[in-house]
This record gives sequence, structure tokens and C-alpha cells, in this order.
Amino acid sequence: MLLECNHYKVVRKRYFNVSSLHELFDMVSAQNILGFIRYIGLYRLLYNLTFIRLIDFVSIAIVVKYIVNNFS
Repeated sequence: MLLECNHYKVVRKRYFNVSSLHELFDMVSAQNILGFIRYIGLYRLLYNLTFIRLIDFVSIAIVVKYIVNNFS
């Protein structure tokens, strides 16, 4: 969804234009990633389904960035 879903292609280009998750988490600000996730409604869906708060979501993004940067 973050990179390949054609449905969000136009919207995604407003926030970032990268070709891999490594580039996404290495070159794009967390604010742009979260902006995209909020715009497409994924943040609200995750919040409603899992009851996580924004700080928890940011923590998850930091962990994912660490994993992508160190294991890819």
C-alpha cells in the first residue's frame, strides 16, 4: 500500500516518490509518511481496529525504519 497500490498512486506522489521501503524510511520524513497514511484513511482504520494511539504508531514506524535500514 505504501509503494505499489495503484489506487493511491496520485495521492502517494503528493507525499513521497520512492521505489523501495528502504528509500521510504531513509529519505522521507515521518511527517510525510504519516500524512499519507492519514490521507488514505489507514491511520483511522488502524486506530479503530487496534486502539493504538498516535505515539504508539510513531513508535512502530521508528522500529520499522530501523529494521528496513539494518536488514535490507
